[in-house]
Amino acid sequence: MIISKPFSSKTLLSLTTKPPSSSQFLYSIFVSHFSTSSLTPRHSHSHSHFHSESKSVRVSVWWDLENCHLPSGANVYRVSQAITAAVRGNGIKGPIQITAFGDVLQLSRANQAALSSTGINLAHIPNGGKNSADRSLLIDLMCWVSQNPPPAHLFLISGDRDFANVLHRLRMNNYNILLATKDSAPSVLCSAASIMWLWNSLVKGETLSGRHFNQPPDGPYASWYGYYKGPLEDPFAVVEQPICSKVKDMPEASSEPAVRPIPKAVKKKIRHILSSCPKGMSITDLRIELMKSKMSVDKDLYGYKKFSRFLLSMPHILKLMDNGDGQFNVCGVTAKAPEPFQPGLCKSTPTAIDNGTQPITRSSKSK
Repeated sequence: MIISKPFSSKTLLSLTTKPPSSSQFLYSIFVSHFSTSSLTPRHSHSHSHFHSESKSVRVSVWWDLENCHLPSGANVYRVSQAITAAVRGNGIKGPIQITAFGDVLQLSRANQAALSSTGINLAHIPNGGKNSADRSLLIDLMCWVSQNPPPAHLFLISGDRDFANVLHRLRMNNYNILLATKDSAPSVLCSAASIMWLWNSLVKGETLSGRHFNQPPDGPYASWYGYYKGPLEDPFAVVEQPICSKVKDMPEASSEPAVRPIPKAVKKKIRHILSSCPKGMSITDLRIELMKSKMSVDKDLYGYKKFSRFLLSMPHILKLMDNGDGQFNVCGVTAKAPEPFQPGLCKSTPTAIDNGTQPITRSSKSK
């Protein structure tokens, strides 16, 4: 491995690996900072100074290709855009760099070209056995930490439990940890993150808000990384429960929450957003604009769970158009003027329920 510049004198790191007597390698990373500037009292700076400086805090994304594959049905050209949208959607404004680690030859040439052309760096690691990609990623991470003292956002895309120790140690040294992982990720790994996303949902543009597990590592006040005002979730609350207990706690009457009516204010806001873009916009862009509008929307999208299903429930407001590459654009629907009523020809009884479905009208001719 070639290092472009020597280790910083401000940082001392050591990476150790236990002897390969066990089936898995366990890693430890130790970070100590000797910078005197980092010991400057924070109250000596104004709040506006930290607010402006926090926008320039860089984001380094580390993607473990071996552990978090590209999900089927995902548009490879939008992976970089989805990661960026998730970061920006949580108020993080700094520059972003994305690097994918793994056996790049396992990807098709088309996918390699798509990732590279959209700004993702590909770090090829030949398949050298189990955990070979992890070892190489950690060595590069050690070099990055030595040259990038906090404040910095470290965004890991992996579900490997072996990274838990590293992430917790980096968090204790004031690195803000972001995580995208699989459904089956261990809680000890998730608990190191300030924000966690489910990888498959993120890369498809379905969930960009993420789950908040911790406040910033440098404290909630005058933090380099901002402050989350909502309630924090407990990563150990649900994951650690036995499966049998979950089944007993579920009500027998219904396995899924009932779909609820979508408020008129939400529909009006969506119609307004689409009216400003007559040619339509992507599902991801629509969701970002809805978040920017600060419109209050239920987390479960009123029982529809997925944002695409939520949109499909409003055919009188919008429609989804296939743009040819497997993705859909959302276009607004022009409201039709009601037809004039002719007395004596029919009697209509509207039975539409304001839950996003098409209006149903029953008519009977008078005899």
